[in-house]
Amino acid sequence: MDPCRPGYTGGMHRELMRIGAAMAQMNEMVGNQMTVPPDVGPQGVQMQLAKPHALLVDQSGERYMNEGGSYMEFCQGMLARNEELSAIPSWMVVDSQFLRDYMIGNSMPGTNKPQAWYDRNYLRKGDSIGDLAAACGMDPATLKATVERFNGFARNGRDEDFGRGNRAYDRWLGDRTHGPSETLGTVEQGP
Repeated sequence: MDPCRPGYTGGMHRELMRIGAAMAQMNEMVGNQMTVPPDVGPQGVQMQLAKPHALLVDQSGERYMNEGGSYMEFCQGMLARNEELSAIPSWMVVDSQFLRDYMIGNSMPGTNKPQAWYDRNYLRKGDSIGDLAAACGMDPATLKATVERFNGFARNGRDEDFGRGNRAYDRWLGDRTHGPSETLGTVEQGP
């Protein structure tokens, strides 16, 4: 059963195995980090997640992986986390620094985002992390602790939880003009 497509039962795979097909890695999923802005359709978000001033949290408000990692590790991490806590979908938490400097969805950096994105709850905002948590249905103390921990890593230029930025791949996806880390930047400028 595919958690992303509840109606899928694997009937085709069982039929293939019945006639002798070899099957392997059936517990894996190939996918990409995606966001689906209203009236736009699916947009890749792998590079945006690796940029400074952005982090990923599950629905409880806890960070659970290296956002700058490969798409395979991302999908594996999200599926594994979803076994413990609700992580499909997850939230990308950004601040005004991110919105000023980087794309989200198909919108250009520094531009006003379409009102429909707010009206349809695709984007949610708050003047503080607590306000943002409330808008997303999370415990404000949990999200605040997560962001404060992440911000400490960003200030030190080293992600001690998940090693974001340790690999060349992470840094390539990040922003080479941002220092001291291509991938880490504080999330602290509201909204």
